[in-house]
Amino acid sequence: MGTAQLENTAQAYNELLVPALFQPFAKLVADAAGVRRGTKVLDVGCGTGVLTCELASRAHGSEEVVGLDANPGMIAVARRGKPSISWYLGDAAALPFADGAFDIVTSQFALMLFEDREKSLREMWRVLSKGGKLSVAVFDMLAQNQAYGLIAEIYEKHVGSDIANALRFPFSLGNVGELRALFNGAGIEPIELNTVSVVVHFLSVTDLAHADVKGWFPFAGFDVSQPDIDAITNDLGREFAATTKSDGSIEFDAFAHILTATKN
Repeated sequence: MGTAQLENTAQAYNELLVPALFQPFAKLVADAAGVRRGTKVLDVGCGTGVLTCELASRAHGSEEVVGLDANPGMIAVARRGKPSISWYLGDAAALPFADGAFDIVTSQFALMLFEDREKSLREMWRVLSKGGKLSVAVFDMLAQNQAYGLIAEIYEKHVGSDIANALRFPFSLGNVGELRALFNGAGIEPIELNTVSVVVHFLSVTDLAHADVKGWFPFAGFDVSQPDIDAITNDLGREFAATTKSDGSIEFDAFAHILTATKN
């Protein structure tokens, strides 16, 4: 995928997925992290910066907050949105920072996407100062996020299992036992795990369809034809009719785990 297409996809992600899904969770992750004025914070897998910006507002100084992501399109959109924050293009498994450089390290809905999850956690722990806190959010299992299970089924019906599985993949770290084992394998313990939920709010069924078609699937290398998009949108409209509000917006619950650990 070329630079322009990466940025276009990241912009669609920022406009469609971030306000509907990721912004509500960012407030909860920031709460768990306990950011204070002057806290030095690193947000790993920052995407277009929704959590990073929330953290900066709580630190009362964006110069204390750093965002890092491996996707140049995401970083480009993040930098345009908040140029005062330091944005890094980099690999979570090889963070370009010194040991103990940050008071708080966060990661929201990125751990499941990292190629080497355990090594990435070890790196987050390495750059965390003594007494510092790690705060990581991952989606709960798809069985708990029933709306997204239904959406995946609709995509599978129209465009096949590969695309449907790309939609299911972000929910692949929801098993609590496996999560704790992953963190323990990275040498991170004790761990506090809290399951939280937010109300997801899409402005229309079209936005619900386009959020994945334009803001997620291109990153996974998938394109969906317009006739298929139309058929998917129609099915989504029927399936979510009961939760569609009078203004045409759609709401449903989404569940995630927030794991925190303090480095003693």
